[in-house]
Amino acid sequence: MVKQIKDGFRLNKSSLPKNFPTHLHPSNFWEELGRTIGAFGFLENTLARAIYAFTGTKEKEMAESEVQAALESWYKKLEKSLLDPLSNLIDVYAKSVKEHDLSDIDRFGNFIIELRKITVFRNVLCHGAWLEPSDEQGGSIPLFAHPKKGVWETRIDVKMLICIRKAVSDHAIFIMDSVHQLGFQFPGTVGPLKKI
Repeated sequence: MVKQIKDGFRLNKSSLPKNFPTHLHPSNFWEELGRTIGAFGFLENTLARAIYAFTGTKEKEMAESEVQAALESWYKKLEKSLLDPLSNLIDVYAKSVKEHDLSDIDRFGNFIIELRKITVFRNVLCHGAWLEPSDEQGGSIPLFAHPKKGVWETRIDVKMLICIRKAVSDHAIFIMDSVHQLGFQFPGTVGPLKKI
C-alpha cells in the first residue's frame, strides 16, 4: 500500500481498494446517505423561502416614513436567511410565524421541537467520518464530535437514513403548508393561491 520513493514514502494509489475512501460501506448506504443529506439541503431552502413568505406578507399598516426602514430590515433578514445555518433558520422561521398577523398553526410549538430533534442528525451525516466498516446489518458509527454534545455513539444504517429522510421531508411539507394556510403560494411554486 505504501511504496518507497527517493525522498521517503507515498501511497501506492494502484493498491487502494475500489471506491476508496468510500469502500467500507455498500453502495445503497452511500445512496441513502446522499439522499438524506440532500433532503436537509431542501429543508434549509424551504425554511429560507418560508421566512421570505412570512416576513413579506404582513398586513399591518405602516406610516410612509416607516416603509423604507422596514424594507431595508427585510432585505437584510432575507440575505441572512440565505447564509444562516439550519439552527438559525429554525429560530428565524419560528419567530416569523409567531409574529405574523394571519398565522394560526395548530401544534406549532410541538412542530418546532420535533424539527430541532431531527436536525441533530444533519451535522453528523454531513461532517461525520465513516471510518469503520459496515457491520453485518450494514450500519456503523460515524466519527463525529460536538463541542457541547460530545462524541457521537449511535449506529446509523440504511433503515435509519430512510427514516431520517422521511422525517425531514415531512417537516419540509409542514413548512410549505404553513405558508399555504396564509392563503399564499409557497415561493417558487404555482397553484391556486395568491402569489407573493
